[in-house]
Amino acid sequence: MLKSVCRILVLAHEKLNWLIFLLVNNLHLRAIANISTIETNVSLSTSTRTKFIMKTKSPYHVLIFAALSLFVLAACRSTTQGIVLQPTITPTPLSTPLPALATMIPPGDAENPLRLMIRPARPLAIAETAVSEFETLIREESGLNIDVILVERYADALAALCDSTFGPVSAAWLDGVAVVAAEAQACGSPTLQVQREGREGLAGGLAGLIVSNSELGLGSPAALGDRTFCRLGFDDFYSWFVPSLVMQANDVNPLRDLESVIDFDDIPSMLTAVADGECAAAGIPDGALDEFDREIGDARENIAVLETTVEFPYDILVYPLEVPLGTRIALDDAFIAIANDAERADVLADILAQDDIVRFDEENISDFRAFIDSTDLDLSQLGE
Repeated sequence: MLKSVCRILVLAHEKLNWLIFLLVNNLHLRAIANISTIETNVSLSTSTRTKFIMKTKSPYHVLIFAALSLFVLAACRSTTQGIVLQPTITPTPLSTPLPALATMIPPGDAENPLRLMIRPARPLAIAETAVSEFETLIREESGLNIDVILVERYADALAALCDSTFGPVSAAWLDGVAVVAAEAQACGSPTLQVQREGREGLAGGLAGLIVSNSELGLGSPAALGDRTFCRLGFDDFYSWFVPSLVMQANDVNPLRDLESVIDFDDIPSMLTAVADGECAAAGIPDGALDEFDREIGDARENIAVLETTVEFPYDILVYPLEVPLGTRIALDDAFIAIANDAERADVLADILAQDDIVRFDEENISDFRAFIDSTDLDLSQLGE
């Protein structure tokens, strides 16, 4: 209803304005005509003429027009206001707290003991009885907690060492071959080495001998192809593993090129078989000929040394990268201190059979590394 009334008022306002315009214009023209007539008949002064024109141009129509415009606009303005956009309140972004990171417990802590993998040099039964006391000695000397794990093979110790990145952190006492493999696989670095009494005093390793029947006149291990080889077993270090490496270095495949392989129970019986010609050759640790001279007797005259190998290092302690430097130093110092204490050294000797423990020197195994390189042994597969 209100909208209809407003429309009528607006139209009326427009018509009224038009009528007022016509009326004012008409009055203005009439005033001009009157002035002209008067000027013709009567000569008016300038001031009199001006007053007459101002009286003739009445301002009432202006006032009426303004008043009507105000009333009409006030009455007919839109009652519906346009949409007013309200400012959008953008919430201040708040940082979401990240979940708390688990605090890494360093290896050697009471809640995270450092695993120490050892292939015992003594019989397993003897080593097992010494483990608990040895762990206590290490804790008292260094403040570190270790968990000694005895393994049957160096390859098992190497596997645990290399798994430290994803599994439990483990240090390991390894033989020379496993140490070279650990470095080749970037699993760790050596720090300590076991020494044992030899014929010439303390030594960091022991060489191997390839002996043969002297009557065969074999000039080198390269002549072992199509011959019978004797050993103590497939898993014996000096009677099979070391000779296998020597044969590989001389282009003889121990698995394909030998005529046959015979196993024996002990070194004296194996050496006697070599002297009798039952075997063309065999492998023994350096010093075994002197050690078993009485058991061999006169048969030794028929045994010749075909090859003397480099020294194969005794056990070497290797740490993975996950063991902090401070922990390494503390544990190394503890090992050396215990080894130099006669009373406590006996406990350690039941496991490592050490006569001393010294800092590792890379030069001590340089010849051994060169020998391993000559065998083309695939070190990346060792320990897997």
